[in-house]
Formats: sequence, structure tokens, C-alpha cells
Amino acid sequence: MTRVVAFGAGAPRTDPAALDVRELGAKGAGLVRLASIGVAVPPGFVVSTGDVAAFLAGGAWPGAVRTAVDDALVELERRAGRPLGTAATALRVAVRGGAAQSMPGLLTTVLGVASPDAMWSAMDEVAASWTALDVVAFRRREGVPEAPPTAIVVQAMVDATADDRSGAGVATSRDPSTGAPGAWGEVVVRAPGAGLVGGTAQPLPLAHLATWLPDVQVELAAWLRSLERAWRDVVEVEFVVEAGRLWFVQVRPARRSAAAAVRIAVDLVADPDVAIDRADAVRRVDPAVVRALLDAVPAPAGGTVLATGVGASPGVGAERSCSTRRRPSLPRRRARRSCSCDATRPPPTSTPWWRRRGRHQPRRDGVARRWWRARWHPRRRRCRPRRARRLRRHGLGRAVGARRRGGGRRHRGPTAARRHRRRRRRHPRSSRP
Repeated sequence: MTRVVAFGAGAPRTDPAALDVRELGAKGAGLVRLASIGVAVPPGFVVSTGDVAAFLAGGAWPGAVRTAVDDALVELERRAGRPLGTAATALRVAVRGGAAQSMPGLLTTVLGVASPDAMWSAMDEVAASWTALDVVAFRRREGVPEAPPTAIVVQAMVDATADDRSGAGVATSRDPSTGAPGAWGEVVVRAPGAGLVGGTAQPLPLAHLATWLPDVQVELAAWLRSLERAWRDVVEVEFVVEAGRLWFVQVRPARRSAAAAVRIAVDLVADPDVAIDRADAVRRVDPAVVRALLDAVPAPAGGTVLATGVGASPGVGAERSCSTRRRPSLPRRRARRSCSCDATRPPPTSTPWWRRRGRHQPRRDGVARRWWRARWHPRRRRCRPRRARRLRRHGLGRAVGARRRGGGRRHRGPTAARRHRRRRRRHPRSSRP
């Protein structure tokens, strides 16, 4: 059944109890719920996961889906008061993917779409990203089912670079490191929020709003408290300020450290506005979080402090570092300039790593730290099974492949044959599979 759900100013209110995350995705359901309780959300609509599944199965959008989306786009232009176009005052939309589970930085996002044809092309690209190699690897590693796929959110863009009273930020209703109550977050001035969420921009603390835009700071703190009561949990929001007006573009449960998870669970039981029961508080604290809290290692004492920063993810480590490659034999970990966008190739957890810019606990860093065991990846030579790597080192890869396809043993050539004979003389055992 085709379903396109509109949200934002001028759209009919949706009952929060009727929202299904498996149908609208976490991002789409969060935006619809935000709009239903009166939060300022840029208008838009959500294409359901069932419609995306039909596209992936058939390779084209069904006629009913195209009709529903075209009607929703016309209604979006009416609610926004301006048509799609390339003029400075024309409407532009962002097309984003949003699955039921969090997939930070992996699904495609297309910004600044200014025509219906380009919108359909962007929807094709976002839907196809569900079967991209990195997304498939992430789903296998994290146990995310293939169905339902991602939903698609089409939303009017808000300009975070309009003037000196514009910007973007990420905020949580409590401190994610300690669990202390009160708004916490980071903000960038006259810059989009993509670099902030991805960990490539250098932000300012949320307290900067008190001197920059005090009215926005008061409004943001009030809404964070209201959203915490509505979600009955610590929430993290992404917001945009355009010419002094606050807009919310995403909401989700906030990530937190082990110490913060325990403190937040206790505080929410005692909070009369939230008032979760003790059994619910115990269920919210993962046993692995408790073990991490008990096994925490203090930072080594002594030495000279060269620099200070904020933790991208929990953990303590020590290792040499250098900024050049002149001594390849020296064990070291080079400092990164920003967060890596490839979460499928992280360093091992036993090795500390750091970056020179970025925000506190970007979601990509957290994913990369969990992926230290995920050394495999489709179509990558470095991640082939151990036996295949050993065979290829000794020049037997093509021969093995030919036998698996039912063909005969292929000739390796004189160079490969000589190399294999030398290795067999030196390492008799390792030359045999």
C-alpha cells in the first residue's frame, strides 16, 4: 500500500501512537512526531519503506507512488509559499535516507534539489544506497535485517549560511559524558550542519548561544526539556538557525558514556516529569556498559601535557605518535585531521587514534570503534579469507578459481612459476594450501 506522510506547517497532525518506525524510518517518524507536538520543523514528506522496497524489487517506481509523491511535492510548494527553482528565493529540498535503525553517514543524502526531475533522480540514488557495499557490510555486522529498507525524507532546506544570525548545531538534553542535567551540545556559526555531524567541522560549545543568540538559547533549552519528557529518555537533536529562527531537523535518543548511562537511568527514575520505573531503568543499562564502567582504566600519571581535547568515544590508550613517514619502523599512530568517513576500515581497538578537529562523540567515530573486528568487506583484496590470501601469495589464486568454475588448471606464466618454486624450496609447508 502506497503511503506518503506529510509533516510540518500546513500538514495534518498525525497521532504519535500511530507512527511505525518500520514504515517511516527513525528519521521520518521522528520528524512527523516533532511536528505533531508543535515543534518548528521545515515542511516535507516521507516516502514509506514499502514504496522503496517496491522500487528496489522492480527497478522503477510504481505509478501509484509517482502520483502520490508528485501530489505531495505540489502540496509542499503550496505550504512553503514558493515553487522549486534555482532563484535565490526559490524552494530547494533535501532528499535523505532514514532506516529504522541508525546508520550514521552511510545512506546517501542529496542537498539543494531544485527541480522535480532532479528530485526523482535523488530519490533513485538514495533508495539504491541501501544496497551499496558499505551499507551491506554495516547491516551484516550490526545484524540489521535487509527488510524493511530505508525510507526517504524530502524536506524543505533551511539556510544556515543566510547571515550572521544563522548557523547549525547538535544538542542533547543532558551531558552525554557525565549524565549531568541541562542542555549540552555544539554549534557552528554561519555554516551547514553536515560537517558538524560528520566530525569535519570545528564547533563552538552550545553556551556560545547565550551571547550570540540568547532568545534561541532559551527556546532550545525549553524544547529539549519538553522532548525529554515526551520521549522519556535523553534526546539528541539537530537544529538549524536561519536569520534568528530556530528549526529542528532531526531527533533521536542520545548516545551516552557508561558513567552517563548509569547516572541518567537513576535520575530519570527520580525525575517526576519522566518517572520511569526501576525495572525500566535497569533494562536501559546494557550489562556491557556496566562492565566498561567497572573496567575503566585511569589515565597514566606523570609526563608532560602536550594537548587536551574531548573524547570521541570511550576508552584510554597510550602510544607514540609522529607527523611524518620518515621512520616507518617506529610504531606510532598518526593523528587524523578529521573523522574518517569509511566506517568499514577502522583501526583496531587496542590502538589509540585521534583527530585534530571535530565534535565530541561524532556518530561515525562510534561506529568505527565498534567495527574493529570487521576486517572483511565485499570485493576488497585485503579482506579475503585467509586461505585465499595464502594461495594468492604463492601464485595459485587463478588455478583455484579455474577449478571452482569447472575449468582446467591455468598456466601461471614463467615468472609466477619461478617465484612459486623458490618459495616452495624455502617454505615447503607454507607453499601447500
